[in-house]
Amino acid sequence: MRILVADDEWAVGELLASVCRRGDHEVDMVTSAEAALDHLAISSTDLLIADIEMAGDAPSRFMAAVRHACPGLPVIATVAHDEPLLVAELFGDGAVDVLKKPFAMEDLGIRIALVEERRRYVRDLANERMPVRSTVTAFRRPIADRGTVVEPAERRRGAA
Repeated sequence: MRILVADDEWAVGELLASVCRRGDHEVDMVTSAEAALDHLAISSTDLLIADIEMAGDAPSRFMAAVRHACPGLPVIATVAHDEPLLVAELFGDGAVDVLKKPFAMEDLGIRIALVEERRRYVRDLANERMPVRSTVTAFRRPIADRGTVVEPAERRRGAA
């Protein structure tokens, strides 16, 4: 997986990049929001890990620009202040996770692994040409006489 690390503090960015490299990921690093957007415009990226506060007072504009440059790109936002409104705004703007600094590098590794697992799952579904909805509805069917939706085990008990 190719990861872009964007943090205005070089030492922090380098530490985050080293965690990514431990997972055998290709890593690029930039030190500004503008450089991150420039990089996204010209390079293939599978995950962005960004210090969202490097965007100054405009994290929503930065996230919107990321979505415009790379629709669907997973973003793990790092923040120094985990104010509830900021965190809610980041999730609303498309962040897949928010980590408050300081955080354990192990936590970052876990978040990266989750993004990677989701990518694999989506790719496998695409290869099977099976929409997610059909996998869910295949296990849930309405019972005509009760007008409710039940799980398969409940259906078997009711039919016996």
